Amino acid sequence: IAKYLYEKETITGEEFMRILTAVPQLPTGAVEQ
Repeated sequence: IAKYLYEKETITGEEFMRILTAVPQLPTGAVEQ
């Protein structure tokens, strides 16, 4: 997951939220970054 986010770090907030929804096990701390 981290690698994917790193490669897609230019994605929009909308796409980022979609990823978070698809991967609910991500710690909420990741959202604060």
